[in-house]
Amino acid sequence: MLLATAVIALPTTGDTLPPKDYEQIARLLAGHALLVADDVQALCARLPRLSPLRPLTETVLGEAHRRLSVDPRPTLASVQNRARVVRILYERLDRLQGLPPS
Repeated sequence: MLLATAVIALPTTGDTLPPKDYEQIARLLAGHALLVADDVQALCARLPRLSPLRPLTETVLGEAHRRLSVDPRPTLASVQNRARVVRILYERLDRLQGLPPS
């Protein structure tokens, strides 16, 4: 999460990293996002079918998988996009982990 936060905070102008560095960071974030998405999916599956949290959680998971299915471009914008996916997945995970078991 620290890497995602740091990437999101990077200025969009000024010094840039070499394209290979952006690509490596994007792949690292994507791998981490997939792991967190698995945890979110498992918690979503335990929600009652009519839970008001289920539609938003399913939407977040769908959007995350859609964004991660595209190969990253070696740019700051692409890396920041993946960092935002990690952030939103963690926000959803935190929300679901605070619920009592159903």
